[in-house]
Amino acid sequence: MLEVIRDFEGMDFDAMWENLRVGLPMADRVGHIAIVTDRKWIAALTGLASAFMSAETRTYEPDQLAEARAWLEAA
Repeated sequence: MLEVIRDFEGMDFDAMWENLRVGLPMADRVGHIAIVTDRKWIAALTGLASAFMSAETRTYEPDQLAEARAWLEAA
């Protein structure tokens, strides 16, 4: 799974909770998740959330999009 997050400023608590409620169980259906973002807090949150998922996760900077895709294709 590839998620590209650009210019994201944040979300309210209810939206974040809904995203976690729906997204975490779904993440167990995939083996690898690459997050491409320029937001350090999203990268940190991804690291924290990965402790609760079976999928291997990696974060990449926006200029590393090709590397993220290559990692997913090799998986």
